[in-house]
Parts: sequence; C-alpha cells; structure tokens
Amino acid sequence: MANPVFQLLLLGIVCSLNILNAEETTLSYNHTTETHQEQQENRESTSKKFYHNEWNRSEQRNKIRNLVLEGIPRTANEDVYQIVEDIGRQLGFENPLEEVERADRAHLAYLPHPECIIIRLVDLYAKDKWLHEYRQRKLYHAGWSLREHLTKASHELLNMTRMWARKNNYRYIWTKDCRILFRKNSQASAYHVNNVEHLKWITNVLENQTPRMRGDLRGPRVTIAPPSPAGPDSPPPFAPAPPNPNEHAPPPPHMPSSPPPEEASPPSHVPPSPPPHAPASPPPYVHPSFPPHAPVTSPPDMPPSPPPHMPPSPPHETPVSPPPHQPASPPPHFASPPPHMVPSPPFS
Repeated sequence: MANPVFQLLLLGIVCSLNILNAEETTLSYNHTTETHQEQQENRESTSKKFYHNEWNRSEQRNKIRNLVLEGIPRTANEDVYQIVEDIGRQLGFENPLEEVERADRAHLAYLPHPECIIIRLVDLYAKDKWLHEYRQRKLYHAGWSLREHLTKASHELLNMTRMWARKNNYRYIWTKDCRILFRKNSQASAYHVNNVEHLKWITNVLENQTPRMRGDLRGPRVTIAPPSPAGPDSPPPFAPAPPNPNEHAPPPPHMPSSPPPEEASPPSHVPPSPPPHAPASPPPYVHPSFPPHAPVTSPPDMPPSPPPHMPPSPPHETPVSPPPHQPASPPPHFASPPPHMVPSPPFS
C-alpha cells in the first residue's frame, strides 16, 4: 500500500496543474474575445469611414456645377437674378444669365457669411469660365467673393489643409472641380488631398522624413504647373532616331565585295530580243483539229464530209465546193453522167 503522504502530494500536484490549465484557458479566451472585439470595432470604423467618404463624394458630385456668391446682404423684395446678372457683368459677360440655370438664396452654417447665393450654371465649362474671370480680374477686395460649392466635410478638409500648408510652408492651396489641390511653389507639381486620413498620412510622412516623401504625396498627379525650361544638355523635343549602325556598312573582310553588275551582250547565234516597249507578235492561230503546215485536202475518191452540225445534202444537190485554196472544178469522174443513166426531173 502506498504512503498516504505521497498520495496527498500527488493529488495536490494534479490539482495545481488543473488550476493552471484553467487559468491559461480563461486568459486565452479573454484575449481572443478582446481581439475579436477590436477587429469588429476596426471593421465598423472602416466601414463608417468608407460610407462617409462615398456619401460625401456623391453629394459633392451633385454640387460640382454650383458657385457660391458671398458678401451680398439680403434686402427686402430683392431680385436674385438681377444680382447675379450684375455680378456677371462685372466679370465681363454681356449676357450672363444665358449660362445660369438657377439662382437662389441658401443658408450654409459652415461659411463665414451664411446668407449666400447659390448659382447653378449650365455646365462645367461655364463654371470654370466664371471662376477664371474672377481670379484673373483679382476681385478679391470687391466686397463679395465667388467660390466653388463644397460640402461641409470638404470645407472642413480645406480648412485643415490650409493650416497644414502654413505649417509646412506650402504656398498654394486651391480647389479645382471641388477637389483640394496644393503645391510647394509655382514650379512644383500639384497634388490633391482625398480625405482626412490622407492628410494625416501626409503629415506623418513629413514629420518622420521618410525616404519616399517630399517628392511623392501619394495623390494623383495634376499637370497644372508649366514645364521647366529646357537646359543646354536636354535633348530636343523631337529628337531624330539614332542611325542604324548596320545601314551602309562595308562587307565583312572575309567576303569579297562583288563588282557592279554589267549588261551581258547576247551571243552571236541568238537573235536579239525585241525592245521592252514593243510586245512580241502572237503566233498565228492554228485550229486544233489541223496539224500545223499540213495541207487540208479531201480524199480523191469521195466528196468532203459536211460539218457535224449540218444534215447531209441529198444526192441530187450540187456537191459541196472544196475550200477556197483548192480548185472549184469537180473531179474528172463526176464531169458527166453515165450514158445509161437518164437525168431525173427537177425537184418540185
């Protein structure tokens, strides 16, 4: 019988191992649950950001033809279209209302002047033309402003981008087709900001000075800046193709060059061929039923046979005359009828 002390010790060890296994299982389960919850939260957050970005992009697409006119105070019994016409004439258009589809007052709480006028133009070309004239004439201090109609999320992103640009010495921040663009100076390339996460990524890269930054901001490149002037070492814009080294190359040393071809004179016994411009006369036509140079004669003892397509002539008719090159007189034995034969009466 085993020692009771040893049995108690063995039982204690087994119980301790079971307790440790249970604690490890509980910790593993809790860690798995926390990881699953974190993944679920990340998925939900990513999904919310995605749907928010898609909704903002769709809303922005609906407002891409709109312009926002700020700085015009509301008055009693005002005519919005008359105000828009006056603004268009200041921009240099003779009939500005021809390009205006709709104009109305709107309240945009996120703008400095909430009581603004929304102008919807007929197409993007007209909208770009109005903005170009506004910037070209530098009417920034005329008491009113003209800008693209951005959504609330896009306007907040524009303000964040401006703050980031001042901090990182970026001079140019503007919008084009409701997209936010930026560049370092007038000779640098232009890039656009997609969303807040993209702007955070750009800030991270600039602060950490990663090797792939300063030249690449991970945005679609926009060719707005004019190309730099060509230097003295730059190739011409349309450089000719390099010469082919094998063209006009001399023959290899082991292959003697052939002399130029000479016109061979015809042998004395062969008559010279006619000139190329004078075609050779065709051979004389020979009927296939007659061999060449064979005289066509009928047998001496029988008249010539008629053609196959004609019926034979009756015996009282005049025999068929021979070909033209033969004498037309009949053979001697057909000159007169025999004395014992009486001529038959004429055929009626």
